[in-house]
Amino acid sequence: MSPNGLQPLASAPAQQAAADSAQKTAQMAKLQKAAQDFEAILINSLWGSMKEGSLSSDDDLQGSSNSLEQFGMQMVSGALAKAGGLGIAKMIVHALQAKVNAAVQGGKV
Repeated sequence: MSPNGLQPLASAPAQQAAADSAQKTAQMAKLQKAAQDFEAILINSLWGSMKEGSLSSDDDLQGSSNSLEQFGMQMVSGALAKAGGLGIAKMIVHALQAKVNAAVQGGKV
């Protein structure tokens, strides 16, 4: 304790390290979200291609019913990607993690 009875504040390097850690965590969360969104779009596109190539005839699905089906596919794709999906988001995060760390330490973010 200091003579006035107050505890000294954390040193400047410790404060900077804490700020860098918080910024790194925020940037990694953004990266994770972007990677999951990308994977969801990819999964949705794959399912759309499979549906188009299917042998069944969906002539009765037109207009709003078709739009509702597309919306449902998007929601399921997003949920699947968030739950781990095909692992593409995880690979993207792994590949870009070092760049995020370097950008935070270099003050570029």
